[in-house]
Amino acid sequence: MQYMHLDGLAVPVSKIALGSTYLGSAYDKSLTYEFLDTFAAAGGTVIDTARVYGEGASERVIGSWLAERGMRDKIVLVTKGLHNMSDGKSRYSAHNLANDIAQSQEALQSDAFDIWFLHRDDVRIPVEEIIDMVAPYVQSGTIRLLGASNWTPGRIEAANRYAHSRHLPPIVASEIQWSLARTDCDTWDDHGLVSMDDASLMWYRKTRMPVFAYSAQSKGYFSKAIAHGID
Repeated sequence: MQYMHLDGLAVPVSKIALGSTYLGSAYDKSLTYEFLDTFAAAGGTVIDTARVYGEGASERVIGSWLAERGMRDKIVLVTKGLHNMSDGKSRYSAHNLANDIAQSQEALQSDAFDIWFLHRDDVRIPVEEIIDMVAPYVQSGTIRLLGASNWTPGRIEAANRYAHSRHLPPIVASEIQWSLARTDCDTWDDHGLVSMDDASLMWYRKTRMPVFAYSAQSKGYFSKAIAHGID
């Protein structure tokens, strides 16, 4: 396993993270524990979940595993909040943020999150308002590092300009779709998603901001292609 270091985290960050969209829902507790045990035994340290996954089931089963195995201090615990409503409407508000944080703490059985991602963006809301809303949770230690999931480089850059100007915690990591298979929001039929493109890649290389790539294996596209003899 290869690792990187992120300032503010005591645990080395494995370059392979375990996604958990279906843990606790499509995959029952027994199978989920098997996945988590195998990942940890292989040296994996990053478990990535979200408040919305399985309507909280993913966080709950991960929280149980962390507690039962005594693994909390050995894992980089990543979760996300403020995902859109099922009809696509934004949930950006101080009230929803507080609820998501509290529910994630309870489900994950952890007062603090190593990395907490704003799960979606709402470009109608000024970045200044968003940073002001989430900053107290970083300053209090509830969120150790702040990330942005499905945000464009332009919005991240604007948010960090404001954060630095006010001496507030900046966004230090980004989570977007990135794999060898080129895709876009039309492919996913979800215009709230952000995928890596050439211009974005240049920005990430310039800023050296870590990217947490979701669907990095293209949901098995290449292994399925190989299995069926497609070059």
